Amino acid sequence: MICIGRGQEKLKVAGQLGSDSLVSIKQDGFEEEVRAVTEGHYGPDVVIESVGTPETWQLATRLVRKGGRVLLYGGCTKGTRVSLDTHRVHYEELTIAGVFHHTPKHFRSALDLIAKKKVEIGALLCREVELAKLTSIFKRGAEGNPLKIVVSPYLTTRS
Repeated sequence: MICIGRGQEKLKVAGQLGSDSLVSIKQDGFEEEVRAVTEGHYGPDVVIESVGTPETWQLATRLVRKGGRVLLYGGCTKGTRVSLDTHRVHYEELTIAGVFHHTPKHFRSALDLIAKKKVEIGALLCREVELAKLTSIFKRGAEGNPLKIVVSPYLTTRS
């Protein structure tokens, strides 16, 4: 598994969670590095895009190998248009699928896996804050793009 990202903290966590290769999009030649990790420089069999921007959707279709699958997990805002290389999609037989993840069934399944400790999420959690600080967390989150933050109604600041 290859994880591509821009933030070193998130790439480090991906490594802790089992990613075989970590590639920063900030480095020159990162697309070739992704191909180099794959046997024969063909590219990944499956690319899961989870950012939700036209640029990352386009990148996903550039990185995947011929005959590969692109799963568009990150949703773009309504009305967004994306330009794709139609030659790649058609003649190189790419499969592109949108993946929506907020069904109650899937949410319950995910919570069940976490509760039974079949999925370890500790590395994803960067801190815990009290409910009263929710507004400031959203403001900081938009600026700093942190990992997951636990908001607890039971946690209180001690004076």
